[in-house]
Amino acid sequence: MKEDYSIGLDIGVGSVGFGVIDDQQNIIEAGTRLFPEADVSNNEGRRSKRSARRLKRRRKHRKERLMDLLSSHDISPHQTSNVSPYILRVKGLSEKLSEDELATALFHLIKRRGVHNVTGSSLDDEETNDESISTKEQLQLNERKLRDKSLVMH
Repeated sequence: MKEDYSIGLDIGVGSVGFGVIDDQQNIIEAGTRLFPEADVSNNEGRRSKRSARRLKRRRKHRKERLMDLLSSHDISPHQTSNVSPYILRVKGLSEKLSEDELATALFHLIKRRGVHNVTGSSLDDEETNDESISTKEQLQLNERKLRDKSLVMH
């Protein structure tokens, strides 16, 4: 003989609850299953890998968007200039770049986007005595270095 019944599930973050009732609303079975708390070290590992995947995906997407932008303006997206991208970036502050130079400078910016922490060993002892410095401190340090070399235009 066939019995009619309904199953209800409550799927949560740390548990799964279930209930089974018949057609007269009588509870046949009910229960929960609790998941053990996640280990913090496991969470950190997953988080860092997820973060790395996102960074890689975003970097690839930026490159693709720049390629599309350059192609839409009939600019060759491949580097043909033998000049250092750093020199082109500085040159672009004061004069107009050719299309190839602009493409090279933009690709360089996209590849090396962001501020990376610098270890204290490469800096003067008077500027920092910590092993690494914060992003804000790194930006201030870069600004001072640019002013000292008269590269910042005011």
